[in-house]
Amino acid sequence: MFFVKMKNDKQITIAFLDENETRVTSESVVITDSEVRRSDGSILPTPTITVTSGVATIQLDAVDHLDRLDTLSVDISVLVGTRKVNESATVVVVSEHLFTLQQLRQQKHLSDLGMYTDQELEDARAVATYTFEDYTRINFTPKHFRNTYEGNGANCLRVSNTDVRDVVSCAVNGETAAATLLGGGTIRRTDGGVFSRPEYPGDNNVTVEFIASGSQLSPTVRKAAIAYAKYIVLNDESSIPDRARLMQTEWAMFHLETAAMDKPTGLPEVDSLLNHLRRGWTFQ
Repeated sequence: MFFVKMKNDKQITIAFLDENETRVTSESVVITDSEVRRSDGSILPTPTITVTSGVATIQLDAVDHLDRLDTLSVDISVLVGTRKVNESATVVVVSEHLFTLQQLRQQKHLSDLGMYTDQELEDARAVATYTFEDYTRINFTPKHFRNTYEGNGANCLRVSNTDVRDVVSCAVNGETAAATLLGGGTIRRTDGGVFSRPEYPGDNNVTVEFIASGSQLSPTVRKAAIAYAKYIVLNDESSIPDRARLMQTEWAMFHLETAAMDKPTGLPEVDSLLNHLRRGWTFQ
């Protein structure tokens, strides 16, 4: 499960199903263990968890869990009847979203709270965010990363993200190293040391934590993300089979657009934008 959260988005929900893929009742679910970890492996205070109608609501804390940009791992163990179930979730803590739930709610057909819950809209936003950033390789909003690299023996090292905005920390062979950002995804040691080569070639002995953002969150990108999230929500109600390629009527046969390798969303205007962004184009 994948969630994108800000400080004021403190809850995540996990639904539990029985062997028949049916949501269980709250009486059938007993929380046995839970853990929240930062990207560096440190364990955070145990969150408050409540279960209602087979859905666990995990209350994250703005100070303990959402105090800075990071990627959290949330693990929860429960007993569903006599069956032990383990669930995991990834929570990406961000300072802003591609768009607000209110902006998505304002779209045609999505204003009915009874038909489309905030949770459904939030899930669609998370999918849209992941799809846009994974396909274009652009971080549209600032995010925290903790990556490892193989030392090169020099005082400069190129990290995998070219849109690095700030270096949070750096360690070489487990020892803290001072480093600064040069630009273009390259960092330089400022303490006179080098990014020494590992004892065994191929080992990653350099750990770098950094904030990355491509500064590409334009109104055009936001509008496209909202359009895709709306499609995700409404597509569940479509009478057209998910994998249909053709549709026949009494007047004509229509070819339908579907998601593919160069069409990550299946929406032509959105896919065109994403492909241009992937090639380095910018939009206002």
